[in-house]
Amino acid sequence: LSASDAIFGSAGTILIALLIMISTFGCNNGLILAGARVYYTMAKDQLFFKNAGTLNENAVPEWALWIQCAMACALCLSGKYGDLLDMVSFVVVIFYVLTIAGIFILRVKQPHAERPYKAFGYPFLPIIYIIMGLSFCILLIIYKPQFTWPGLTITLIGIPLYYFAVGDKNKIIQNKLQYIFYSLSAILALSNLGGIIQGFGSLLLWILMIIFFLIGLFLSKKNKK
Repeated sequence: LSASDAIFGSAGTILIALLIMISTFGCNNGLILAGARVYYTMAKDQLFFKNAGTLNENAVPEWALWIQCAMACALCLSGKYGDLLDMVSFVVVIFYVLTIAGIFILRVKQPHAERPYKAFGYPFLPIIYIIMGLSFCILLIIYKPQFTWPGLTITLIGIPLYYFAVGDKNKIIQNKLQYIFYSLSAILALSNLGGIIQGFGSLLLWILMIIFFLIGLFLSKKNKK
């Protein structure tokens, strides 16, 4: 007997489901709008497709929203929310920890900078958060490595891509890289179509295939400038 059934009776399950849906819609509203603005800013800095840096007549990054929608649909094809949550949470918490660690770095490098907002409980609460965040990531690596490592790998792909994207002197290397990423995309697609890997691993291959293809396309467009 669940708590909702004990408190609200037979209608408890429906009520809780509706409340979760309302909460999810509210959360999605913020994440979707904020995510598209990230792509928009990246495009303005010439780190993403140029079209993503445009706004429609309502001052909305429409192109970036559609790209985000396509990626979200690809993730939803797995049908396993828990697996995706493990993969994403690991990477997200790492960046949360890095953000909090930035507080200590800025206190050392810019001790006299203006700080309109003070970190509550500094330095104890930030230190506790960093410890808890790192513990969470370590536990995920130990108990669910099949989901954590793919998420980390996808994130690390962005490091070399960033340096090649911002370097105008790397045209020859970028030209070779675009074909490498196209080839990797084709290999992953063939692996999936051949049924070599099943389950959640198959979904990750499709995601990587899409990412590699987009990277190759981005480098190709950048080389044409």
